[in-house]
Amino acid sequence: MALLSNSKRSLSDRIWHAQVTSKFADSRECFLPHNELDNLVTKNAVKEEMPDAGEDLLTFTLQNAKRVFAIAVMCEIEDERLEEAMKIFMHAGFCDESLPIKNPKEDDPDYGDPPLCFGRCRAFTRITRLHSFYKNQWIFLAPVFTTTTFRYSLPVNSVLPFIWKDTTVKSGTFGQVFEGEIHPDHQDDLRNVSIS
Repeated sequence: MALLSNSKRSLSDRIWHAQVTSKFADSRECFLPHNELDNLVTKNAVKEEMPDAGEDLLTFTLQNAKRVFAIAVMCEIEDERLEEAMKIFMHAGFCDESLPIKNPKEDDPDYGDPPLCFGRCRAFTRITRLHSFYKNQWIFLAPVFTTTTFRYSLPVNSVLPFIWKDTTVKSGTFGQVFEGEIHPDHQDDLRNVSIS
């Protein structure tokens, strides 16, 4: 089977192909490099997925909800259901800053329940679709590190954006230590800094 050219792939396929597997510990989790979101979720791409969307919805999506939109696309929400969901999110104020949502299957005190706006979307009437949104959100939430912040409090399911890890493990005062390399898109002001 011949693979489609990049221009003929669906947005979900382009996102899937742009993901990178984290090399942190024994993780097989993937993340989308930070700058790839802007390369993939463009005005043309949004219009392709939601051809009848008005300017207000396009503006909201591109300025406030690129991640939310991309997660919905990765959940295979399409056409009028995608547009309906994004309109409901826009009116409810559910945007990228609202992420992450809580696992709908677990009682997790670190997160609130998924926002009520999900219950108003036909696309999320099945709990499996809401759980898919929960799982897919982590692809888009890999942290960006800086040299000015030394302590990070990350959700348990965060995918760490390491693209290389030394296989030599050393012992440290607080456990095992290894050297790794953070993906360049996830280094805000880090330049040639070795994280260990």
